[in-house]
Amino acid sequence: MRVVDQWTYHNRLYRAGNFTATQDNLEFIQLTSFGCGLDAVTADQVQEIVESKGKMYTLIKIDEGSNLGAVRIRVRSLLAAVKERKRHKLSLTRKSSAYERIVFSKDMEKRYTILAPQMSPIHFDLIGALFRTQAITWKFLPKSIKLP
Repeated sequence: MRVVDQWTYHNRLYRAGNFTATQDNLEFIQLTSFGCGLDAVTADQVQEIVESKGKMYTLIKIDEGSNLGAVRIRVRSLLAAVKERKRHKLSLTRKSSAYERIVFSKDMEKRYTILAPQMSPIHFDLIGALFRTQAITWKFLPKSIKLP
């Protein structure tokens, strides 16, 4: 896993994804009403866990006003894809992780430049001073252009 967190709910999702991935008779469908922040990272990690074992990951975002017809269509599509996969004996197993972890090294500090968007000049002045003390090269991206 690329994520370590302290949240019980997210850890249960990781365990459920891992368990589902090891069972021939299970597929993983995650229903959520959020798709930002930590939930987005969690969804990506669960997808990686499930797909690394050749299973399909399905995420359905719903809210109180959602038409459940769309959910039914997604579930039917998943079931059809599972049947097709079994019929043709296809495997979805990835040969390697979608994300390769690159460890930032001292040598990289000399070869790479961090590009930062203009968001908060007060914060970036402080961060820039910190990076300069560590000999890390970074540059602000140009400010956004206002359209007429």
